Amino acid sequence: MLGSCLKTILEAQLECIPQIRKGTARAKKMPAWLTSEVKEALRGKKSSFRKWKSCPNEENKKEHKLWQKKCKKTIRNAKKEFEEHIAKNIKTNNKKFYKYIQSRRPSREAIGPLDDKGVKGVLKNDETAEKLNEFFASVFTVEDIGQIPEPELTFAGRDSEELRQIVVTREEVLGLIDNIKTDKSLGPDDIHLRVLKELKGEIADLLTKICNLSLGSSSVPEDWKVANVTPIFKRGSRGDPGNYRPVSLTSVPGKLVESIIKARLTKHIEEQALLKQSQHGFCKGKSCLGNLLEFFESVNKHIDRGDPVDIVYFQKAFNKVPHQRLLRKLSSHGIRGEILLWIRNWLRSRE
Repeated sequence: MLGSCLKTILEAQLECIPQIRKGTARAKKMPAWLTSEVKEALRGKKSSFRKWKSCPNEENKKEHKLWQKKCKKTIRNAKKEFEEHIAKNIKTNNKKFYKYIQSRRPSREAIGPLDDKGVKGVLKNDETAEKLNEFFASVFTVEDIGQIPEPELTFAGRDSEELRQIVVTREEVLGLIDNIKTDKSLGPDDIHLRVLKELKGEIADLLTKICNLSLGSSSVPEDWKVANVTPIFKRGSRGDPGNYRPVSLTSVPGKLVESIIKARLTKHIEEQALLKQSQHGFCKGKSCLGNLLEFFESVNKHIDRGDPVDIVYFQKAFNKVPHQRLLRKLSSHGIRGEILLWIRNWLRSRE
């Protein structure tokens, strides 16, 4: 079902949506600040220049100089207004602000050249990808499944209060599609986010059925387990693979199901009060700053009493989560049955 639906959408995209090829005049990006007034000034400047060249006299030269000044002033005002606008709206659209800032910076290679066995050299694209892949894979924890400790049972509710099944509604799917940001990158399935949003009325029932079949059978479609991994440079030397953060671009329908499960898990954990007050990550109303302030307050109390304080930091913490221990932890929180099996299958055989 999922395969035929995907094929139909991709065929419709190719047939109905105009494609802009790289290198063509239409494919060239226009400046973000370009307005109709600027275009009019540029046309006037170009027209006056042709007129002056065809009939070189002082009057035409003077007219061209006036258009030059007008064009320069119009462009300067347009840039100023555009920059003021994106600066004022940074809270609602910070992506546009930082994209413009990035476009003003000198361009440079996004990746590498990576160090090859201590010798810095320019590696080919496939070699660079392989080297990054090796490093990202090496970071993950190799779990000893023979010695998995049983976590503390934190869920003390009735069997009926366990989170075992999730039934997705059409309204839920429509709400998630409405919240999709169409300027985000595509997943490996190449379904454009704008297409999903425009066709929400036609595909909502089908997506709802696919979601419920997946959750009810605790099976995850193979397409949802495939990701395009993009390395994002963080800081330090560009030759060190450890200075790149892998960002996975996955299938949008798969991410919709993930959002639904995450929302239900969060609701279950909040209703059963399964998190300690010290937990700040991914908690509504809490932040990194609040966590830092509480941490400093706790450390200062110990220091004031003369107690020794040891601090443990984790690098690449998300990559080091052992999956089998995670599944047992979820079970101890009352997340069991079909949902626990779905999460287990979601963690397996990813590409």
